[in-house]
Amino acid sequence: MNQAVDRSSLVFWGDFWRNRSGGQGAFKGRYPREVETFVVDNLRARLPKKTGCVIDIGAGADLWLSTRIKQALPDCQLTALDILEAERVAPDRSGITYVQASACASGLAAASFDAVVSAFTVDYLDRDRIKTMDEIGRLLKPTGFALLVMHHKCSCIAPFFHYEITSLLSLRDALLKVLTSSKPWDRGRIAWLPGLSINSAELKRLVLNCRNKELPGPSETEAKALVREELRRVEGNLAIWRGLERNLFSEEGQVDDFFGGCGFISKVTTLLLPTATVLGFGVIANAAAA
Repeated sequence: MNQAVDRSSLVFWGDFWRNRSGGQGAFKGRYPREVETFVVDNLRARLPKKTGCVIDIGAGADLWLSTRIKQALPDCQLTALDILEAERVAPDRSGITYVQASACASGLAAASFDAVVSAFTVDYLDRDRIKTMDEIGRLLKPTGFALLVMHHKCSCIAPFFHYEITSLLSLRDALLKVLTSSKPWDRGRIAWLPGLSINSAELKRLVLNCRNKELPGPSETEAKALVREELRRVEGNLAIWRGLERNLFSEEGQVDDFFGGCGFISKVTTLLLPTATVLGFGVIANAAAA
């Protein structure tokens, strides 16, 4: 584990992506081809001799984009960064150096990368977006560049964000009812909560035991402690999705203004699916001083 991991920024973030990254998010574990095309084509065109140092920030458990980059540019030195523990990341990562760290505090050496790539990561960081852009600027060599893909407010998956928020609100209400009910304790009430997460081994055991009356059930104290922990996780996930929804851009000019405010000169393109449906924004960014 990278000792430089910023624990203060991982309070809810790690719990959230442990069960989202690599098959559970809006893209179900793989990005549309347009994301790969935007990133790989620009790396091929801009990397010196195709052998530069590249870092993929927010690489995910399956390292999907990192793997595509390595396949397209086998001679580049590629680092994949995410907050997930190494044992939860794809074991087949030949030629890819994995670093567990926060996007806004990587702990890596300054001016050590020719290119920073990141797909659908900065969007989710809310209050840490500016810190993350500062970190990207710190990691880039003076002649380096960043390639970022961001969500569009009217993208084809925007309804997914609203669905997540609605589901989490329902679960939060159900958890609160369990904790505040004056009725005698009934362990079955937990097992059938809508959208219940089973992120922890303890909670999984609790749910299984509730559904199988032959297994020993938890005490009321134990069960309610786990419900409170789940409520804490739900509140954290709600904050992530609400932050994303609040910060989505709908115009290229808004994206350009954001990067300009972070000290970057950017070129923004709206990415479209073959059906002409909006997918997101593709951003090429250079430090303004470069």
